[in-house]
This record gives sequence, C-alpha cells and structure tokens, in this order.
Amino acid sequence: MPSYRLARLQHSLGVPLPESTQWELMAPLAAQAQPIFAELVAQAANAPLLHRDDTTMRILDLRRPDRATADPLALLPPTHRTGTFTMNILAEVGPHPVALYFTGWRHAGENLADVLRQRAKDLAPPIQRVRKGSTVEPNVGVPAEGGGNGRRAISDRAPGARSQAAD
Repeated sequence: MPSYRLARLQHSLGVPLPESTQWELMAPLAAQAQPIFAELVAQAANAPLLHRDDTTMRILDLRRPDRATADPLALLPPTHRTGTFTMNILAEVGPHPVALYFTGWRHAGENLADVLRQRAKDLAPPIQRVRKGSTVEPNVGVPAEGGGNGRRAISDRAPGARSQAAD
C-alpha cells in the first residue's frame, strides 16, 4: 500500500502516521533487506526459465534528477526517454519461483541484462517467456513468446517440458 494511502487510513482510524514517519521507520529496514534482494537477483540470474513482463508507468510526483528533491545517486535517465517503466521477472528457481520487480527509467531489456550479468558463465542462456509488445529485447537467452504459443516454444526447446506445456 502506498505511504499516502496508509497515512490516510491511519488518520481515519485515529492513529496518525504521516508519510515522513513511515519513511523514517522503513529506511533502516530497507538497508537490512538489501542483501536478501541481492541474493534473490543472483538466484534469478541462474534460473533456466524466466518469464518477464513490462509496461510503461505514470507516476504523479516523480522525483526527476533535475529537481531539488532528487536523490543525488539516482540513475539519470537517457536524454531520449520521457517515460517510466515497471517490470517483473519471474524466475523458476527449483520448486519456488522468485519474483523481482523494477520501476524506473530503464526498460525491461536493460534491467534483465543487469540481472543476467550475474549468471554463472558455465550455464546455457535462459529461456525467456516474454509478452508480445514488451519493450526493447536484450540479445540474451532463447526467446519464447507469451501465451500458449510461448509455452509450446519453450517445450520444444526444453527437454522434458512437453507434459507441463500441455496443461
């Protein structure tokens, strides 16, 4: 739940919790959770099958790098970009999927390339299941379109996956 909504809810319940206070409480936790996120990225990078989806996203109060409120370490957007993207990578890691989400000026191909830089060099490229119409594709992995056709394409390339693709 976004901080502004939680602030309104808390206020309506008689326990005000302003957005700034929420941030002060969450920031230390975010720093502690960063190694966990890094490990999830590393595990996703080595997965044999990646599903990904992305979309443009509109943020009403975006802290652009040229504004006074911007984080000085914020990644500057390329000059030809005006939008914001949100993306999901769902990696099949053993019996448990790993879901990664990225939001920012970078498109799905750039985020995926960053994740795959951590892939073990001795592993074959991953199979990617991608929704048609996704943003720029990285030149890594074995592409497979989304939907039923994508599942058939994956099953044609992945040994033993034919029975899973049929359902």
